[in-house]
Amino acid sequence: VKAQQRSGKLEAAFVVSRQIPNTKLAREVQNALADYDLPVLQAYTCQRVIYAHSAAKGLSVLDAEPGGTAAKEINMLIEEIITWTNNASQR
Repeated sequence: VKAQQRSGKLEAAFVVSRQIPNTKLAREVQNALADYDLPVLQAYTCQRVIYAHSAAKGLSVLDAEPGGTAAKEINMLIEEIITWTNNASQR
């Protein structure tokens, strides 16, 4: 929203969530998204039980298992979104 307020242009990108790595479906999703005129972020989240378990407890995966794989996925996504947003504001 801040980028839109500065430039008047809304920036958008795809984020893949609940990916099941190394599957045909994961490859098909990437191929399908490539057909759109929007960037696809490289960071993604995988389907993991910890997302449901932590949400049921009112926690994020960053709180429930700060050193876990899901937390690493979220941190990578945060870093990429920040970088992408900063680059978008320069376009």
